[in-house]
Amino acid sequence: MCPSRRSPLPSRLSRQWPMPFCPQCGGALPENQSPCPICALLQAVDAEPATAIAPKPAPVTITGEPPYWLADDEAERAPVNRKAVAAFILGLLFFILPCAFLAVVLGHLSLAEIKKSGGKLAGESRAKAGLVLGYIGVGALPIFIFVAGFMLPTLTRARIRANEASAENFLQQLNRAQVQYTRNHPEKGYACRFTELIGYGLPHSQMMSGGYGVESDGYVFLLQGCSGEGFGTPNSHYQVTATPLKFRSTGIRMFCSNESSLVRTTLIQSTVKNCVERGRPISYRVPRHSSHTP
Repeated sequence: MCPSRRSPLPSRLSRQWPMPFCPQCGGALPENQSPCPICALLQAVDAEPATAIAPKPAPVTITGEPPYWLADDEAERAPVNRKAVAAFILGLLFFILPCAFLAVVLGHLSLAEIKKSGGKLAGESRAKAGLVLGYIGVGALPIFIFVAGFMLPTLTRARIRANEASAENFLQQLNRAQVQYTRNHPEKGYACRFTELIGYGLPHSQMMSGGYGVESDGYVFLLQGCSGEGFGTPNSHYQVTATPLKFRSTGIRMFCSNESSLVRTTLIQSTVKNCVERGRPISYRVPRHSSHTP
């Protein structure tokens, strides 16, 4: 640089005014800056709304009747009426008539006690259930009596007819067994015991003592009158009867037969002789090929 020339910088600096200050905050104001940036920043902060703190929600108060699940819980906490429990248990046995009557009585008593307690006793639902079941059992009684009165005689008649058919069939089988027995044992003739005919087609039944009687299907069968034409001769006669065990319950007819293989029946209990001579014939079989047959 040439020494004769001078820089104008010192003269300019000497002519500048000192930096002004803000009269409000006292801060330095930059050149040509108005308003004060510091004051503007403080005013902006003051102008922003403060963040509000959300208040805690108030507790919800339930008015009116509580829900059904809460009501049931409160009811379960109360002591259950014992009569209501007994009525419910007896109501489950409504098909037994005494239990149905007791369920109705205890159901009404328990409901009355529960209403008088003012909510101190529970079990109303049990009492009502027992009451309903009890009335069902009591109401079914006339129907049951009607059905029983209608069906019982029908069932009894059907059983009697089945027993009588079985008795007639048994006598026919016995006659066939006697014929087969005389063929195999001509020296003996007819058998005098049921046990001797078991292997000849006679069904196995409940034998009585001695083998002279059989009990089967509500009838008692007796084999008697076994004899020959003379002493030491083969048996050429026999008589068999079928009598009901309980008259009008297991049978109402008496059956009989003899060496003629003719099965007879009578509606009254009589002797073997009357049945054989006066009984109504049912069947007649002619499979006789024995010299001992009259």
